[in-house]
Amino acid sequence: MTADPQNAAKTSITWALKEWAAVCEAIAAGRQTILLRKGGIHERGGVFAPDHEAVWLFPPHFHQDERQLSIDGRSFLQRARDVQSESKLIQFLEHVEVIDVMEIRCEELLPRFRPYHIYADQVLADRFHYRRPGLTMMIVRASATSPPVIIVDSPHFGGCRSWVDLPGEIETQDLQPVLDDAEFERTRREIRRAATPPTT
Repeated sequence: MTADPQNAAKTSITWALKEWAAVCEAIAAGRQTILLRKGGIHERGGVFAPDHEAVWLFPPHFHQDERQLSIDGRSFLQRARDVQSESKLIQFLEHVEVIDVMEIRCEELLPRFRPYHIYADQVLADRFHYRRPGLTMMIVRASATSPPVIIVDSPHFGGCRSWVDLPGEIETQDLQPVLDDAEFERTRREIRRAATPPTT
């Protein structure tokens, strides 16, 4: 799957994708360019579905364990703690376009993706084997907004689900891509090559 240019060009977005706050920071910094997901308990069959091609990243308030992150990724956890206070406010810093979606069915491929994310190896192994083997991988292109968009947290956003419908549209004008066109396309090609299963 590739992104629909008409959808990606929308000037306002009403959906957000829940992701760890540290991962949101890594994406904003250009350190992470993929998301590797399994569905939440409120998703059909517990299977993650890439329902939207252009979304804000939603960093929920919860105490993330640094052991869930790679060694170099742990610095992003402190950044996230500095940005996301314990108040009832949610800060949106990153908008992403889902450029490619691939199903990863071969666990041996997971180490190839280490340069492109900050998840700990055990986290991905656990996700891979949860319920049924496999993960959904999305290559995402991030753009940053400054100042951040801030909304009030709400019970409406709770629950173990990936997608959040926002209370109103958030404008996407004047966003700045985290990676320029050439760097993003080079990274995208590398990831697609890494996703090719080994021949037998």
